[in-house]
Amino acid sequence: MNKYFFPLLFCATTILFAQQQYKGTLQYADQQPIALADVIILKDGKIIDEISTDEKGVFTVTLANGTYTIRVEEVGVLLHSQEIVLDNNQDLGLIIVQKAENVSLKETVVKSQKKLIEKQVDRIIFNADLAEGAKGGDALDLLKLAPRVKVDNDVVSIIGKSNLRIMVDDRLLEMSGEQLTNYLKTLRADDIEKIEIITNPPAKYQATGNSGILNIVLKSGKKNSWNGTLNSSFNHYNKPFLSNSASFNYRKNKWTVLSNIFQGFGRFESDGRSDIYFTNKNELWSELERNQGKHKNLGGKLGLDYKISDKITTGFTADFYKGNNDNFGQTNTPRKTIDTNELLSYILNDRKGTNGDVNYNTLNYHFIYKMDTIGKKLTVDFDWVNFKNKTTSVSSNRFYDAENQIIDSLYQGNRSLSDQKANNYSLNVDMEHPINKWKFNYGGRYSWTKNNSNNLFYNTSSGTPIYDAKQSNGFYYDENILAFYASVDKEISEKWSAKVGLRYENTDATGFSPQENQHDKYKYDGFFPTAYLMYKAAENHTLSVNVGRRIDRPAMGQLNPFRTIYSPYSFAQGNPNLKPSYSYNYELEYAYKDLAITTLYYRKSTDEIDQVIVVDPIHTTQNWMPYNYVNSESYGLSENINFKLLKWWKVNAGIDIYYKKSKGIIPEFNYTLDGFNGEFRLTNNLELNKAKTLLFNHTTTFKTAGNNGLNKSRATSWTALGIRTLFLDKKLELSFNVNNVFKNRAWQDTSYSNDTKTVYTGQSVRFYRIGLTYNFGKSFNIEQSKSSSEKNRL
Repeated sequence: MNKYFFPLLFCATTILFAQQQYKGTLQYADQQPIALADVIILKDGKIIDEISTDEKGVFTVTLANGTYTIRVEEVGVLLHSQEIVLDNNQDLGLIIVQKAENVSLKETVVKSQKKLIEKQVDRIIFNADLAEGAKGGDALDLLKLAPRVKVDNDVVSIIGKSNLRIMVDDRLLEMSGEQLTNYLKTLRADDIEKIEIITNPPAKYQATGNSGILNIVLKSGKKNSWNGTLNSSFNHYNKPFLSNSASFNYRKNKWTVLSNIFQGFGRFESDGRSDIYFTNKNELWSELERNQGKHKNLGGKLGLDYKISDKITTGFTADFYKGNNDNFGQTNTPRKTIDTNELLSYILNDRKGTNGDVNYNTLNYHFIYKMDTIGKKLTVDFDWVNFKNKTTSVSSNRFYDAENQIIDSLYQGNRSLSDQKANNYSLNVDMEHPINKWKFNYGGRYSWTKNNSNNLFYNTSSGTPIYDAKQSNGFYYDENILAFYASVDKEISEKWSAKVGLRYENTDATGFSPQENQHDKYKYDGFFPTAYLMYKAAENHTLSVNVGRRIDRPAMGQLNPFRTIYSPYSFAQGNPNLKPSYSYNYELEYAYKDLAITTLYYRKSTDEIDQVIVVDPIHTTQNWMPYNYVNSESYGLSENINFKLLKWWKVNAGIDIYYKKSKGIIPEFNYTLDGFNGEFRLTNNLELNKAKTLLFNHTTTFKTAGNNGLNKSRATSWTALGIRTLFLDKKLELSFNVNNVFKNRAWQDTSYSNDTKTVYTGQSVRFYRIGLTYNFGKSFNIEQSKSSSEKNRL
């Protein structure tokens, strides 16, 4: 670890920068000091620091020489604004400010101060410029402060939601996992205008999944501007992994270019345990699994926009990703008696030689026509996603008796080759059409997908691979989705606003398995209404309600009936009989100032889809298979609190308490679970020096025992600490983060299949990350489209 850490530390600490502390005093014209006023320092229109005066009206700020704008505010009211030039004279002197009632502001001065958190009829707005704790950081730092959002191990989610989609300027990011994390780290918090948290997406967005949306809105860029980011991080989660990324963006005249590239390589290792209680045979099977291997990836993005005129912009965005995994894990399965713990035998499963290659490419072409200055806009998008996945699965199983003697006659080995190729094409047309005080939005989308998978199985028990046609299979899947939507919203009065929408989606798909000569057809459609109503009781009090219906379609791979054999007792296969799942969401939300957002919610899901393990207690086998296996409903209370404990200490707390009832709807899971669940999160952001160049973050999360679907989960908790220091006018950042500081006990779930109990236990690992980031250039924005596709279902 030292070989990575010390070069980073040496690079950061040898940089020289010149900043000085300046002092000023604020007084009214009657010589009264202005105590506890907010002093906001801006440079080139960007907020770079915020401080408060003391009881004598004195403030201090640490800045480099240059020209700045200083704004004085009291209780959100702008009292004074002026330009100052810093040139080593460390005393700014006395600044005289008129009383608020006598202030006459020019049109060039901001008329009203934005709040950190603003409530709109269908979303929450988190204004990035006012989030002091994220200044100098990246998009992930900003998301950690956003209401109803949590970031754990760089994984972003909305509290109370099972899935999440992230957009940038209304364009869906076709990324997930590590690729998404790397991209978010290239977005500077200072270049983000706001984050829109949409817990119940309106009709214009796809009705897929019980998910929320985070829309990251970038600031408007200036002509002839450019910026870039260089980032390198060393991560250690059992094994080391190194990530590097770079982005460069440029805008001149009518051209805009956006680019990003990232690369990572390293090793991985994880442990897990499954205990299966075959009580009918008085046997306990304990699967002790260790996955380890090597991973590397390479990806990037290139976007080009051309502004044909003041009204028309066109361009494209292309993404690519290549990933490779080499796995040499093992699973040891001892069989013991339940009552006496006597060893009966054990199985050693070896997966050395297993590897996979994933490649995907995406291309978006967009055409944006701003018809007038009042908001009428037409957006047309065409998207293509190309996905390839080649996997070689190697498995050998050796059997031992109770005396640790190998049973040669039972040796079993196999190798399977899987090749998946998929292409998705989609066309989306969106029209924003305001008429007087009514805002209409309507459009349509057509998506078509071709997905071909071939699986070849070889028996290697004899030492020579022998092709097995009965265990081999192919699967060919075609899908077409047609959607239309319309919505309208209106400010009914100063206090009331409303929005309603309706989306229609029709799915027509076919699946064919040649070896089984099995044809399957899937046809279903539905209407997905959304409605929102907001009441602004007073300046600082907002009450809103929203309702919506959503659909969760089976993933294409889940429909493939092919069976993958891991051992004589364990295998996996798809389920061509899956049908879509539907969910219904109701929320009542109250927002008070920037301090608190309280949400009461009710959610109901039918025919939920999940990859479950069906245990056969007679033959002691496990079949990993997706099913529509459960109906569930939940009632919950979510609370988000954001406040300043001191001017240098900011606190964010999140609470989610809910009662959930889940009922199994297939014979293999014929039972019901219900009970209360809770998650509590406390985040502290501290500025450790007046220059705000040394920052500390602490987050502790506690999850109570509860139920997730038909699994019972035990209580878990973890603590994360982070510190970062900024250099070169906050352009260079050195950071250190550690998660699960105290190595709390690992997660554990308990479920029942065919009345057979299975207990899954994860691993508790301390995670470290050291990062070095350098930002350069000026703020930038690209005119983005509103495209989306089906990549996550390929």
